[in-house]
Amino acid sequence: MKTAEQFKEILARYYQRDEETKKLYEEFTAYSYAPLNDLLDAMPRIEEKFNLKLPDEYKTFIEADNAWYMNGETEQFGIYDEKEIYEFNCIGKHTGNSSIEEMKDYFMFGQDYGEKSYFFDPFNKLGYGIDAVWRVNRCSCEKQDFELVAKDFYELVEKFCDKKDEDFERPFENEKPVYEGTAIKDILEKQVENNSDLMKRISNMQEKIKEYYDVMIANGIIRRARITENDYDEDETFRLKETTNIPLDVLYVIEKNIYKISFSRKVSFHTECDEALINTNSGKYSMKILEDMFVFAEIAGSVINKESEFISDYFFVDPTNILGNGSEAVYMIYTKSKRLEEACHVAKDIVDLFRIFAEGEKLNTTPIGKIK
Repeated sequence: MKTAEQFKEILARYYQRDEETKKLYEEFTAYSYAPLNDLLDAMPRIEEKFNLKLPDEYKTFIEADNAWYMNGETEQFGIYDEKEIYEFNCIGKHTGNSSIEEMKDYFMFGQDYGEKSYFFDPFNKLGYGIDAVWRVNRCSCEKQDFELVAKDFYELVEKFCDKKDEDFERPFENEKPVYEGTAIKDILEKQVENNSDLMKRISNMQEKIKEYYDVMIANGIIRRARITENDYDEDETFRLKETTNIPLDVLYVIEKNIYKISFSRKVSFHTECDEALINTNSGKYSMKILEDMFVFAEIAGSVINKESEFISDYFFVDPTNILGNGSEAVYMIYTKSKRLEEACHVAKDIVDLFRIFAEGEKLNTTPIGKIK
């Protein structure tokens, strides 16, 4: 096992790498993101509470330093403090605000200040040993997205020090479901072009949306807008689940109008198209609670209501009307929410959503509270 002195040597190499790193270390020494000495003292309580044994390399590292945060070229990394470790771990009877059921057998101990969380496999459920270090997307925590990043904690530190933090494996890659879907273009061609009533409705939608675009552009609400078919490669037209439940109006608006849009007032979001939209609705970024919904946008800047402190990150529609406001009603929800009841009903349809932005109205951030 590596000693605390060996960890100190490799950390010293990292901290002396360049002037920027030295400055970062001084800042984090003065204000530690994760008080590791306190965490070391808390280790026995943590192991007892979660009925596990943490890797010795991890404990030894904590002996070596008291303020650790690495800022790599492509990744960032920091260790949770004691409070966050309790918050992010929900194992069996234990509770945590940010845990997902898929992670109940694992132990999350750090993050990259972005999409990923790092964790151990203390009961060797994955068969790579209890010292192995893994990471996973925080929004999904699905097994097929587990990434094996190091055989032990010392190797992880070495990778960050040597800027090799992108060197990882995906041992469960073959478990990813093979996705066969239907392109939006195919759906529209089959179900819209020969439906004169629907085409008339969509035409009216188009005119109204263009009006809203003009208002938002004039008022500086839109930062970026791409509203023509030629803004993306048609060979990569995104594909969706085989379903007839997704409102054709919504599909049409996404296909023809809002490939990517960013709003600068109050709320920002961009539509997720091509591979990203597939992932959101049927792949590694989807949440179990949204599997019957259709997520069409991801909020780039979260909305916080000071009264309820409710944060929302996704816009979605309810194709099968589970929530009782119709199949075209627009909702938004916090990515880490575990209950669909925490979603907010924000617009009667996607055109109404654009009206709200164009007219400068506030989005409703009151959770619906119950499934109707």
